[in-house]
Amino acid sequence: MNDGVNKTGRGVWYADQSYVSIIVDLDTTYGTYEIENSFLTIITTEEESDEYYGNRTILKYSRK
Repeated sequence: MNDGVNKTGRGVWYADQSYVSIIVDLDTTYGTYEIENSFLTIITTEEESDEYYGNRTILKYSRK
């Protein structure tokens, strides 16, 4: 979801050290990641500004 528009599609992920960039169409998301005990954790943070609320998103993936 971006600006109220539900977006789906394939993207490209780039990882360097503990940082990740996820690029889908014209949107790029930056965050940090770690792998611990078979869990992949991705954290993205958006600072609050005069135009946007701040937020922090934590995604945890586990291997089936």
